Amino acid sequence: AVVVTQPGAQDPRRFIAAARSDKKDLLVLYVPEDRTVEVKLDLLPPSPNVSWYNPRTGETNTAVGVVTTSTVQFPTPSEGDWILQLVTQKK
Repeated sequence: AVVVTQPGAQDPRRFIAAARSDKKDLLVLYVPEDRTVEVKLDLLPPSPNVSWYNPRTGETNTAVGVVTTSTVQFPTPSEGDWILQLVTQKK
């Protein structure tokens, strides 16, 4: 599992969905309500560009993560549902 703590285990409406490409150069997470998502560091794409997408408005914001030894915590920009996109930077 990509998500360290799955809030959907207690409440299905809070389930954080995650999908990763076969090449492991793209990771997308849908966060329905929680204000922070914690992801395993070793499952991130290499050198990713990280952004939040607001499905309600179509706006995109740069995401900033708090890195620990084995995880990264990404706080959402505000309340509501968000999509976190991590894509390997093109060289």
